[in-house]
Amino acid sequence: ERELSAVDRQRLAARRANEAARERYRNCLKNFPEAEPARAVVVKRGVSPEMAEAFALGYALLLAGDLIGAERMLQRALKIQPDSPAAHYHLGVLRAAQNRPADAREQYALARQLDPSGPYGQLAERALSR
Repeated sequence: ERELSAVDRQRLAARRANEAARERYRNCLKNFPEAEPARAVVVKRGVSPEMAEAFALGYALLLAGDLIGAERMLQRALKIQPDSPAAHYHLGVLRAAQNRPADAREQYALARQLDPSGPYGQLAERALSR
């Protein structure tokens, strides 16, 4: 049997990591089914499936208390779609949970600006008025 090249080993490791991430995503959605309607909201707004999955996983991880994982996924969602009020709002929630109120307010303000009369803009407005 031939040994794998360094590139093939990297590809195999990446594939395994992706499979593990997908499994974690599925488990998070089982444990936190409220993340699925949130994903559906962003899908209705015409976002890519990759952004919707990154957002939903970030939200589920936030609900699970995994702030590091949530931050990573919400940042990924924003990298894919920087003008997502949903991702900015939930990143604000995350920043508040991290006891970073100035950063939370910044994210809420962005969500309100991007979605002034929509659901995330209204949530952000309430968060800013506290």
